[in-house]
Amino acid sequence: MPIIDRLLFKSFLGPFVLTLLMAWFVLLLQFLWFFLEKIAGKGLATGYLLELLAYRAVGLLPLALPIAVLVASVMVIGGLAEHYEWSALQSAGVSPGRMLRALGVVGLLTAGASHLLSDYLIPVANAQFFNRLTAIHQKKPSLHLEAGVFTDDLDKFSFYAAGGSPDGQTLYDVLLYDERGPQGQLNQVTAKSGVFQQVQPADKVLYLTLSDGEHLQEVAASGGTSRLLRTTFATHTLAFDLRQFDLQRNANLAPKNHQALLPSWALQAAADSLAQLPAVPPPLATARAIKRQRLLFEKHRKLSLAAICLPFVLLGGMTGTIVRKGGFGYPVLVSIIAFVVYLLLLEGGSGLVKAGAMTGRVAGWAPCCLLSVLAIGLMIKRSNIST
Repeated sequence: MPIIDRLLFKSFLGPFVLTLLMAWFVLLLQFLWFFLEKIAGKGLATGYLLELLAYRAVGLLPLALPIAVLVASVMVIGGLAEHYEWSALQSAGVSPGRMLRALGVVGLLTAGASHLLSDYLIPVANAQFFNRLTAIHQKKPSLHLEAGVFTDDLDKFSFYAAGGSPDGQTLYDVLLYDERGPQGQLNQVTAKSGVFQQVQPADKVLYLTLSDGEHLQEVAASGGTSRLLRTTFATHTLAFDLRQFDLQRNANLAPKNHQALLPSWALQAAADSLAQLPAVPPPLATARAIKRQRLLFEKHRKLSLAAICLPFVLLGGMTGTIVRKGGFGYPVLVSIIAFVVYLLLLEGGSGLVKAGAMTGRVAGWAPCCLLSVLAIGLMIKRSNIST
């Protein structure tokens, strides 16, 4: 191995491992804070809580790896620039691309490891995590409703509400899809309002009383055709079996029921299966198209989150030549800003996919492509500037 590659690799390894552990720990603390309301007061044993955290920690690795790569790159190259070693190498005719070759190899290996984790280890860990989380839901069952977004917390049902009360019990402008029938069959209920109610705390049935609504159902007709049956109602009550949240009944949670439990190839297969279903009239057709794009977004998000490790090596290296600082300080601050920008772009794309304004492929890859262009632009600029 050439001396320059060996020097950069040894300088990179220590900060990378240390930053990886720190980022991993911070992300885990963030998870604890986010789920504190669900965990606190549930009477969970310490061993059970540690098991829950362990499964979630595995799922946070793809987020921690890009942070570690970015911070370590800024620290190493920033340290070289601070002590004028980068200038000496560039004056000797060594290009920035050549100097970053060793770190680029590390970025490729990290990207490959991240992809393997996302496709094989993390789906298993997430399955166990959601199994444990269902037990917490069983202690205090609730739906996680967000205005303007579809939710499928209850098995075989999808909900949409334009608005709702702060306690989450009353919904306004409700759209409900009943998926218990044959695949592709339209069975929807719309109502001006709906109220969730659990009659007894120990009752394992959750009731939804809808008011002033309409039921639209596709029914079979003669000759292999189908027709739409439309009925109106003043009030209509639906009952949901909360035993679906029971840990014992879901010991082997089916991966097909949750996007986070699927590898990239399975997400693509699920999206393709939705595209092959018989055509249906709006709004179910729109909902199906959005669901397909969300599956594709999840697939491309996994791939993009792994691939971003390589652009982050380049971006971190070029940023290091600008800040001219090693150690923890400016490098960490600059890296956090760059990573937050990446996450904001990713979350913005996710929102556009849910709204049907962007395809999953574009939303998944756009942040990675934008930062790659920025990194390449910085490298070209720094190559033409004497440092």
